[in-house]
Amino acid sequence: MPPFALPDDQVWELAAFVRSLNAPASAVPVEGDVAAGEAIFFGKEGCSGCHSIMGRGGNLGPDLSNIGATRRLGEIREAIVNPKAEATPGYRPVVIEVAKGERLRGVARHESSWSLQVLDEKGNLHLLHGPEMQKAQFQSRSWMPAAHLTEQEMQNLLAYLSRRTLRGGAN
Repeated sequence: MPPFALPDDQVWELAAFVRSLNAPASAVPVEGDVAAGEAIFFGKEGCSGCHSIMGRGGNLGPDLSNIGATRRLGEIREAIVNPKAEATPGYRPVVIEVAKGERLRGVARHESSWSLQVLDEKGNLHLLHGPEMQKAQFQSRSWMPAAHLTEQEMQNLLAYLSRRTLRGGAN
């Protein structure tokens, strides 16, 4: 690698930037209002309808209580803006018929060739055996919609999510 003709302070800034690219979100300073991000998560954008943080929220998506420690900031942003079509393992989307005409959204928590466990959006667990498994209709896409946020709202949401860590530092 050729040397850089930069002053020491710029070399240190560059090194910090490169290191931040692979650091967990909780280790990176994020501009934004954490409280406003929390309001977006639990209110406007409706993230908590599917995701939970510290036991507060829904069941159709992964728990995000530790997302700041387990994901990079860019990964969190990408998941919000451009969610994967394929669901996270353990969160395969399914609709089940529980009564004549009554259908519930859920996620397949465990499936085998003879049984299926479905956790519905209300937190109820349904166990389907054999022929009952025909009541389950797997969906082709994840339940996660793309978010429609202004850049400031995105920064606030990222500020909030990046501080979610189970080991110190969470606001």
